[in-house]
Amino acid sequence: MHAELIDGGAELLAVSTESMGLLNKYLENKILGPRFQNDMLHIALATIANVDVLVSWNFRHIVRLDKIRLFNSVTIDVARVIPL
Repeated sequence: MHAELIDGGAELLAVSTESMGLLNKYLENKILGPRFQNDMLHIALATIANVDVLVSWNFRHIVRLDKIRLFNSVTIDVARVIPL
């Protein structure tokens, strides 16, 4: 399945210093517990890459309006200090 996505033109995103920094801000603000770092990293990578749409079936942590607002709030605060 992964090979099909890549062959179809999907872009692979490398974990960067910036995405790790944003992940740490999400952790500091306790948007999700540390056990769900991969979910937060997924969002941080998409944010740093400036993707137009993040598609997910993760209704528990990612596709929830209350969590989306929390992620956005932290991202906006970070962007005020460090342009993303």
